[in-house]
Amino acid sequence: VGSAGARLAARLDGSAGTSWLVAKGCAVRLTWSSSSDQLGLGTPPVTLPDVPSLPARVVQVACGEAHTLLLALDPAPRVFASGANDYGQLGLGDTMPRRDVARAFEVKALDKSALIGGVTCGGNVSMAVSQRGDVWSWGCNHESGVLGLGTMPVACVPTPTPIGHLRRKVRAVQAATTGWTSLCLTHLGAVFSWGGGFCGVHGHGHQEDEPTAKPLRDLSEVAVVQLATGPL
Repeated sequence: VGSAGARLAARLDGSAGTSWLVAKGCAVRLTWSSSSDQLGLGTPPVTLPDVPSLPARVVQVACGEAHTLLLALDPAPRVFASGANDYGQLGLGDTMPRRDVARAFEVKALDKSALIGGVTCGGNVSMAVSQRGDVWSWGCNHESGVLGLGTMPVACVPTPTPIGHLRRKVRAVQAATTGWTSLCLTHLGAVFSWGGGFCGVHGHGHQEDEPTAKPLRDLSEVAVVQLATGPL
């Protein structure tokens, strides 16, 4: 059941006013028409489907607050992004808004040699995990340290950046983020977390922020198989 749920989660996701699904290698965007009944006809809002044109077969979709990442195979993995880019969360190297917010742009920094195996989003943060177990993060660099890049004095990181505290130390198979706190799962079932500690959400037994990845000691005797995060 857990693996089936993970496969389903990879093919369905959504954010405010928009849902995405993957069907037959295509990414389908579903947006809601206006919920206001200005004509007084009592008609409910309807979904308006849209299929962005991509040069590869889509296998995963992930949504943040107002942006989306798409993982496609061509046959090598390629990552595309669409939506808002206020904090560089599209990974295009800048924070400039795109004129066509519905268009999907390829994240060139994650080329075919990166061998990306999964993507995830949360808030204004984006993350990717390679088939080798490396983790990249980019987007809004909250003071919580959600990107896992240490205490960097910058408001955003617009280019995918490897998380150095994890690289070559663990082999990650999944990542998740709320946009304030982030986690990753290793191939041995261990969980690492970093970022905001409000209410102890990072699981380290305190409420201080953690700017670098640390293992969850209380789960050291448990082989975790899947991660999931709720809203911020």
